[in-house]
Amino acid sequence: MSTRIPCVLTREEGTLPTELQLVSREAVLKIVSRAALGDPAAFLATLKDEGMLAEALTLDTDYIRIGVKSLNLKTPLRTDIYLRLGPNRFCKRFSSSDGFDATDLEKDLRAKGIDAFYLHRDQASLLFEDHAEVLDDIINDIDLDPEVAREAALVSLEIIHDVVGQLGFSSQVMDLAKKTVAITLKAIGANPKLSDVLARLRRHEGKYIASHSIMLAEIACAIAHRVAWGDASTFLKLSLAAFLHDLALQDNRLARLKTIADFNTTLDFSSADLNAFKTHPQKAAEYARHLEGIPPDVDTVVIQHHELPDGSGFPRGLTSQQINPLAAVFIIAHELMHFFLEQVPSNSRTDMLKVFLLENRSRYAEAPHR
Repeated sequence: MSTRIPCVLTREEGTLPTELQLVSREAVLKIVSRAALGDPAAFLATLKDEGMLAEALTLDTDYIRIGVKSLNLKTPLRTDIYLRLGPNRFCKRFSSSDGFDATDLEKDLRAKGIDAFYLHRDQASLLFEDHAEVLDDIINDIDLDPEVAREAALVSLEIIHDVVGQLGFSSQVMDLAKKTVAITLKAIGANPKLSDVLARLRRHEGKYIASHSIMLAEIACAIAHRVAWGDASTFLKLSLAAFLHDLALQDNRLARLKTIADFNTTLDFSSADLNAFKTHPQKAAEYARHLEGIPPDVDTVVIQHHELPDGSGFPRGLTSQQINPLAAVFIIAHELMHFFLEQVPSNSRTDMLKVFLLENRSRYAEAPHR
């Protein structure tokens, strides 16, 4: 078969002999009647009109990938929607005039096993503008349900994570990050209880970076409130740090690791993965420094989030005496979150909190000198 053909026709055993499946390298695109093949030229013209035939190679760098697993479209997108057929080859599945909406997302992508669509870089700003309007409506909702706020923040963080590695931390991405923090702070409230936050804690597969960043923001704010450090400024700093701390990582598996030693026990990571893991605190701190109007300490919290009181952390091997006090709260929240996510669901959250405190009280109380 010519490599210029981006899809093939197949028939699965047990299906009707009058039907064929039009299959790309990603998934089934549509069901085709054998009768439609009576006029091959007309059939190919139809596929071309529907954007399923690519006439020429395009560059991967011209497109940005948007995952569909948890994407929630409140309004139709004003952009062209592409599918990636292979390296440097894309086909347009929907035109901007089609008004790609939640129904299209479900029936034409998720239901067919397609895990991502692509936007041309030139149209990415339209996605950001549309999503910013959705976030504004949520922020202005005086009766906002905290669970609705958390879900909106999760979707927003997933979009941010998808695009940062491809487009960088642009002004529009910064705006989305700020709005996402504002929504999360509404969900957290002025008096967050650690027990309530831990009761909601659960493991998320797939988009782990976005989901655990939301959880980390709530845990950090709840701990700060517990130690009488729960003013609005502190909550803002901790939430910003939570959203930025793993943003430089593109592999969700890397975000599950806590130390360099954890990395060394995992055999399926490359040297490039190790470098990404080692340097992600510095890169995330750079994102923080580029945020306009960023409050002080956020970049420090981010760059220190993998430091440990005994000096065994990274990237600088700081000890408890050298770690920023707000970063210390964040580090404890980070370790507490990982500890709870490693427990089986049947374990009592109250009992597990006691176990965590007993196991870690001495190491956090010590202040070793170097």
